[in-house]
Amino acid sequence: QEAFLLVGLADGTLVAAGIKDMKLMDRRVFSLGTAPVSLSKFSVHGHGAVFASGGRSAVLSWASGSLQNSPVLVKVCE
Repeated sequence: QEAFLLVGLADGTLVAAGIKDMKLMDRRVFSLGTAPVSLSKFSVHGHGAVFASGGRSAVLSWASGSLQNSPVLVKVCE
């Protein structure tokens, strides 16, 4: 598994970059709307993942040799 740097920005942008030999590689940029992005680490069945929440939400995980981005619908129930 590769190491990744994930950065959530105040403008709703999520930036992901692989780290190899102390260098940032393969930068990817995702738009999660216009609200600031917050990141939370969690695990599912022993596999690490990150929940990214902004105007929209996504789960990022490592699978099949690459970083996977899965959109998530979050509904507030009162």
